[in-house]
Amino acid sequence: MPGSSRNVLLVLSICALLGSACSKIYERCELAKELRDRLRVPAEQLATWVCIAEHESRYNTSIIGTLAQGKDHGIFQISDLYWCETGDDGGACGIDCNSLLDDDIRDDYVCARRIYRAHQGLQGNGFRAWAVYQPHCSAGQAANEAKYTNDCFGQDSSRVEEPVQRIQVDQQPGALTLYFTGFGYPYYTYQNIFS
Repeated sequence: MPGSSRNVLLVLSICALLGSACSKIYERCELAKELRDRLRVPAEQLATWVCIAEHESRYNTSIIGTLAQGKDHGIFQISDLYWCETGDDGGACGIDCNSLLDDDIRDDYVCARRIYRAHQGLQGNGFRAWAVYQPHCSAGQAANEAKYTNDCFGQDSSRVEEPVQRIQVDQQPGALTLYFTGFGYPYYTYQNIFS
């Protein structure tokens, strides 16, 4: 197996074992597509979530913000004072704060939606739960879309791509190639993993 293939396999194996050690810093449009296509964020909220992620974490999934009391975790900076806990029952979101620091933002978004819904009932606008909302993201849907998402999707920004998740295996004597695909583009390709 060539050295570079071994290195990729080693890094991916370590990431799988360590979980939170594998963080990600998204590009703006990459995050918008992830939220829209994979996590099914409502179109009218998409730009606001991208705005919040930019101003809370600069799209960095591993960020931990230190406050006077407690810490904020992950791409949406979720507080450990109420919403997540480390090593206990997981707070109101039922999640360990460390799981908010990896490259899988599904659990981050699920918890952020819970926070949104709680504050929607309390304040009439769930986004007010984030301190960055008022100064940076409250300009309105059209203004947020113009700044955060319009250039991410081409002409049809409302189209949601259907997820296509598939594993293709090509096996030949002495070689095995796995192709993992989703959303119309390849995620990972492993070649000769058993050599």
